[in-house]
Amino acid sequence: MPRRKRTKKEGERFLIREAAQAMGYRVVRMCGCERPDAIVVLERNGIRKRVGIEHTGYYHDASPGSASLANLKEFWDLVQSSIVRRVCRDARLRRVDAKVSLRSPKAQLLRKRRDLAKLARDLAAELVALARATDCRDRYVNVRRFLPLYPLVGQYVQEVTLKEWPHGIGSPRQNWRCSNIRASSVSLKIGHIVKAIQDKDDKAKGYNWRGAQEKWLLIVADGETTQAVAGPESQAWKWNDAVLRSVCNTSVFDRIVFIERAARWYKELKPESQVVRFG
Repeated sequence: MPRRKRTKKEGERFLIREAAQAMGYRVVRMCGCERPDAIVVLERNGIRKRVGIEHTGYYHDASPGSASLANLKEFWDLVQSSIVRRVCRDARLRRVDAKVSLRSPKAQLLRKRRDLAKLARDLAAELVALARATDCRDRYVNVRRFLPLYPLVGQYVQEVTLKEWPHGIGSPRQNWRCSNIRASSVSLKIGHIVKAIQDKDDKAKGYNWRGAQEKWLLIVADGETTQAVAGPESQAWKWNDAVLRSVCNTSVFDRIVFIERAARWYKELKPESQVVRFG
């Protein structure tokens, strides 16, 4: 039977649980609700606390800066969609996190759309076969040399990074990413984080926090699309933005955390701390 798609609330609870674990907490109990999204009992170093958590997604309106990158994104969307259809049938592959670096992005752009779609399907089939044949349990494996069994991967792909997680980390569409697009077309947009905090701040004043000891806001770039990616963590200077600092300091939330799932890092904005890599 095909795997049932997560509901929106199930997706929120998954992201909240993942964020808490990345920050070193054990989730003792979680009650999904509305306004806020969850009431969670967390434990760390033997100390438990009851936390109300509101989740919001990070999105920006930036698009690839050139026609070639836009076309590359179109090609990768075809590859990714084909991968998702294949991976959804395999319980083990649904737990695999994969980053694909294309060798020559322009090579895919010279074909007619019908030929491009076939190339995308065939390349996806080889990438899935490669993931199936690679032992990447609980560790990252970088594959740079490809067997003759994968001729298209060898022709079009420079590197594939794979890791199989014990319980999975997200949907297949989130887990299979193209580094060419992510690195070239997106960067951290502080203004969008400021707006997310302001929007949630206005709403949170009327929430029923059900006796929570702390109020948390999680802003998550889930990597589902290129508009939901913030890029690498090496943009530390942007966190010194005066408007961001002011909005965080006056917020009703006790803790505000920004999480970049694709690049696997998070940054606590309130109280402020250094960027932390996870996973």
